[in-house]
Amino acid sequence: MNSIYYNENTGDLEIPLDILSKGISYAAKKKLHNIKIVSPIKKSNDKLDL
Repeated sequence: MNSIYYNENTGDLEIPLDILSKGISYAAKKKLHNIKIVSPIKKSNDKLDL
């Protein structure tokens, strides 16, 4: 997850920690005040064995 995501359900702009400065700039430009800092999640092809 290396992208900024706007959650319409909560009204939060979800910004991964590794691109925080880019996300804050984006929020200021779009005049969004609610931000949520999230952990960057790396995608993997590992299958869960349930």
